[in-house]
Amino acid sequence: MKLSAYWTISRNLQRNLQRNLQQEKKQYEYYRDLLLTFDDYSAHNSDRQTDRQTDRQTRKIAVQWLPLGEIATDLYRGSGIRRDQITENGTPCVRYGEIYTTYNIWFDKCASHTDETMLGTKKYFEHGDILFAITGESVEDIAKSCVYVGSEKCLAGGDIVVMKHNQNPKYIAYALSTANARMQKSKGKVKSKVVHTNIPSIRNIIIPVPPLRRTTTHRLHPRPL
Repeated sequence: MKLSAYWTISRNLQRNLQRNLQQEKKQYEYYRDLLLTFDDYSAHNSDRQTDRQTDRQTRKIAVQWLPLGEIATDLYRGSGIRRDQITENGTPCVRYGEIYTTYNIWFDKCASHTDETMLGTKKYFEHGDILFAITGESVEDIAKSCVYVGSEKCLAGGDIVVMKHNQNPKYIAYALSTANARMQKSKGKVKSKVVHTNIPSIRNIIIPVPPLRRTTTHRLHPRPL
């Protein structure tokens, strides 16, 4: 086989792979949002028996739509950790950019560490805490969030807001990743090179909150791609 033919086949395979991944991502996001729509769920009709069964099950759940300000037991900002303060070992930490580039819906280990003796003010987060990146490069992605489900005590860097709560951590993280939640996060934000949000805006984000015992069921925990 000629080298040019090999590269043509390789490029075609890469394009097809990217196309398939995009389609799978859209499908995943559609069903994730569908599972977390609750009252509006019945508006989505399907011929599939499994979808009809899920529809009947989901509509039985009593749901409250609550702002994060009522769900949170505490909301506070992290404290700056510079790039040159990142070390190979030390206290686990998260810098705000990593929420966009490294973490998805949830994570149990930090990619970065720091020597906390080099830091002035320290802001920690623990198991179950939600992290929001309050600075970003696009309106669509501002306030991207994830939940920490590890066991260590970690440090939150600057431009991160930490939310403590008493709900199911992964459920809250998935609810904050839906199209509806992302639209609320970006509401009123102006396109520019750097986009910012703040704690008052995060407090106003409204999500569906079923009874705590129901958020531990499998159907409310779609698996991220």
